[in-house]
Amino acid sequence: MIPPVKGLLFDFGGTLDTNGTHWGIVLQEAYRKAGFVIDEKSFREMYVQGERQLAAQPVIAPKDTFDLVLQKKLALERNYGVEHGLLPDTSETDRRLALIAEMCYTLALQNTARIHPLLTKLKEKYAIALVSNFYGNLPAVLDDFGLNDCFETVVESARAGVRKPDPAIFGLALKALHLPAEACAVVGDSYKNDIAPARALGINTIWLKGRGWEPDDDNRPVGSIITDLTELASLLA
Repeated sequence: MIPPVKGLLFDFGGTLDTNGTHWGIVLQEAYRKAGFVIDEKSFREMYVQGERQLAAQPVIAPKDTFDLVLQKKLALERNYGVEHGLLPDTSETDRRLALIAEMCYTLALQNTARIHPLLTKLKEKYAIALVSNFYGNLPAVLDDFGLNDCFETVVESARAGVRKPDPAIFGLALKALHLPAEACAVVGDSYKNDIAPARALGINTIWLKGRGWEPDDDNRPVGSIITDLTELASLLA
């Protein structure tokens, strides 16, 4: 259980859109379902390079929806994979990547639709913020998923000029909600990016502990733990 709180600060990627499964795992499984045979080391190379380029280059436009983010990310992974001999440079590769984008978008659409009623209910009692490392198009993504009415404020790294795990990004959300740290709880899937920096500020934490991409360390201080976002209602009650 956590102390009574007045505000909730949610992560987006890996939390609201996948219910705790790291996007690296989601995409790796999608590659396999689409028929690619690629070892984990090679996939991680493509995934990490794609993420770095998305963060460093103006690839994503402000009005891009989540399906366009996926398509652009997969295009970056394709370019890296082909250049380094990890993927074949064929039309079949393009067809399979299009299938992956469709599968992953459908997954995110289903998860956000499932959690929308819970967010709507929580908003009746709590001030809710979204705090996310994203590419400058989060409002368009939220609008596409029908979540833009769920948050009093959205703090997005590309617009705020600060990224997780810097605790300052959570400080911006606290300021926007006009609430002290002890009156809020952070809900996120990443210990490094969500739980640790929130605890550094004295914010209560709720770790959505799903399928992460890094080894677990059960000796870390974590606050409360859930394995599905639907557990929030009973935890907060």
